[in-house]
Amino acid sequence: MRKLLAAAAALSAAGLLGTASAATLTAEFDTGAEGFTAPDFILQWQATGGNPDGYLRLEDDTGGFGVLFFGPALVVPLEVGGTISFDATLFSATGGNTPDFGELTLSGGGFTATVDMVTGVPPTGSWQTYSVGLDAATFGLSTGDFATMLANIDGIELVIESTFGINEVLGFDNFRVSAADAVPVPAAAFLFASLAGALAVRRRMAR
Repeated sequence: MRKLLAAAAALSAAGLLGTASAATLTAEFDTGAEGFTAPDFILQWQATGGNPDGYLRLEDDTGGFGVLFFGPALVVPLEVGGTISFDATLFSATGGNTPDFGELTLSGGGFTATVDMVTGVPPTGSWQTYSVGLDAATFGLSTGDFATMLANIDGIELVIESTFGINEVLGFDNFRVSAADAVPVPAAAFLFASLAGALAVRRRMAR
């Protein structure tokens, strides 16, 4: 009995039995900017007015090309099969639309990949959620290269340039990295079922 339980515990500790789900990393900006930066925009944390509560207010006052660099707490190994999402809105703008807004770039392990999460610019006057799945085909990499990049993430950035010219003002909120549900390794799951069966037999024999 002890040997069977020890084997099951070892499989669980090794991660071979899987878990129901993995963690979701979030930046909701309820207490601050959480390390996010935007060198070519004025970035201000706002305590209210987001979706809901706090958010980042991003203003183009120079005509520079706006890129939002993600806080270090979010630049951690990611999981194939997960999802990246964020909320955004365009408060005001005077120039024509650019096609660049929403281009997400991930880098790590010697690889860099970009995907366009947004068609057009964020909606004026309302918050919209945008998301993309973390799969190799979407980012244009091979399965192996994509997995290597996610396991060694050292940079996450998002283009926030939505219009040509100066004076665009955007809101950014609720950045999330949702991990994929963990799936048990088939061989380990089979072995665990065998162990469970053996335990049941031993219990019946002991009665």
